[in-house]
Amino acid sequence: MARRGDVRKPPGIIDMVSRVAGGPFYTIKQVSVKIDKDPDTIRRWQRANPELRPTHQMPLGEEGSGQFVWLYTDADVKALLAYGATLRVGRPRKEVD
Repeated sequence: MARRGDVRKPPGIIDMVSRVAGGPFYTIKQVSVKIDKDPDTIRRWQRANPELRPTHQMPLGEEGSGQFVWLYTDADVKALLAYGATLRVGRPRKEVD
């Protein structure tokens, strides 16, 4: 007999990503935890530098629905870390006349 708190939930997207062949792959949420940056920061970096966009995607929903989730590889994560290391925090200094 199953205990009251022993209810199994169906796997979520993050659990399913780890099962994709050819991985390991990571979602933007997992990458944000790995590199300690907000997902919005990662998206902003990708808009500024298109080379940082993830290289894989996994379809969601019914076939032909056009829904998918971007997947990051270890190389993508390393590229994000390298890009983040080149950035300076804060506003640029004013030019002194």
